[in-house]
Amino acid sequence: MKTKQDIIRDMCLTTRHDYGLPKENIRVEGESVPIGSSGMTDDERDNLYRKMLQLYNNAIEPYMVLKGEAYTVSVEEREKYQLQIKFLEERLAHSDEQLINAMDMLATVVGMVCQRLLPCTMLLFMTSMETISIQMET
Repeated sequence: MKTKQDIIRDMCLTTRHDYGLPKENIRVEGESVPIGSSGMTDDERDNLYRKMLQLYNNAIEPYMVLKGEAYTVSVEEREKYQLQIKFLEERLAHSDEQLINAMDMLATVVGMVCQRLLPCTMLLFMTSMETISIQMET
């Protein structure tokens, strides 16, 4: 796995392909004169590295998830979601129990009401039938 320094060094090499090459100089009449156009001085390399480091720190790293970290976060999130699902399943099971109990209570109440109303209903029905038969006789 690449380190932060490896990534920054790759950024430097992408920006300047001669990043790792030293600037060759020769002495001409007492002055140091570069040979060719390739290579960088130590100051140029340090400046480019600092610029790439700043770019990395401000624009890349805050949005970057490393492979090892992504797996760890994924496991933690998965465990959190599994606990939430387990909690909801327990509540649902508890709700199912409450629903079954409520339905049993409702059936009991309806049964009691029917038992009390049945004689009244039968009495009303019989009274109605007698009234009808009396009216038919007259």
